[in-house]
Amino acid sequence: MFTALVLGFTLFGCVFGEPGISNNGQSGSWIADNSSKLEINGNRLSCDDGFCSAMWLDENCFSSGEHYWRIHFESDLLLMAVKLTNEETFLEDIESGDNMHQEVKSGDTAEILASFSPGKLKAYFGNNNQSLVQLFDSNDKNISVCPAIKFYGPGKIKITKERELPPLTIRKDLINIEGIEGQWIAYRENIKLGEKVYDGPSFISNSRKSLATLTIERISKSTIGGYRLQLNVINSHSVRIRMGEGSWRSITQGAHTLMGGPMEIMMFESLMSNLVENPDSVKIISGNLILQKENLTVTFVR
Repeated sequence: MFTALVLGFTLFGCVFGEPGISNNGQSGSWIADNSSKLEINGNRLSCDDGFCSAMWLDENCFSSGEHYWRIHFESDLLLMAVKLTNEETFLEDIESGDNMHQEVKSGDTAEILASFSPGKLKAYFGNNNQSLVQLFDSNDKNISVCPAIKFYGPGKIKITKERELPPLTIRKDLINIEGIEGQWIAYRENIKLGEKVYDGPSFISNSRKSLATLTIERISKSTIGGYRLQLNVINSHSVRIRMGEGSWRSITQGAHTLMGGPMEIMMFESLMSNLVENPDSVKIISGNLILQKENLTVTFVR
């Protein structure tokens, strides 16, 4: 699924495209960051090379009703995010969604549905005509949204606003876990390969030596199951995940700092990064966070 939701670019220094026509006959236009790499033609947008970001404005952003857009990929490209945003906060990355840094193919589509009821916004995302999944639930009474996209060129896209609403899915497996936020610490004695305590790096003999810290925070209070993780060993490793029942999965590629160190500790860091990005099991037992992947089990404590 190619998804992200952003409430978050001021209109200073932007490029306004010529109006285009969406499927329901309503006119609209792209508003893009001021870049010579962008070419706007009605509801089509092309980017020669590098990072491109643009918002589609259907005369104005919406704060009521139901609104469904499809983004058509007319070339292969590296997608950063499909999102909802507004005129005042377009370029800020206050994101809550899935699967940035995704390679998409010509002919693929991404779908966005913004559904308003009194005092509430629910946002759904999908791809390639599959059922849309709810990933956002906001009680902000003053919120207004437009669809937007971030990607790396070269690439070409087209947006249409659709009349017929798609099938929807409620993801009951997505959850928010009370008590999981904050900083966690893994000591050497808390790390096991099979039944044995991890015996490396060999130059660290103190079993109470902190080998890794893990910081967890919600992406936003309205995001369903969306969290940011930051693992620190020698380098800092950041990733966004979608929390499920008993586990989580990464929804972005991990970002790393690039400091070096002894081979043993770098191998340990790679082991921990793989665990944190896609564990087989996540449990909170007696106030401790336990992650397991294959034969590696790490108990993080406060």
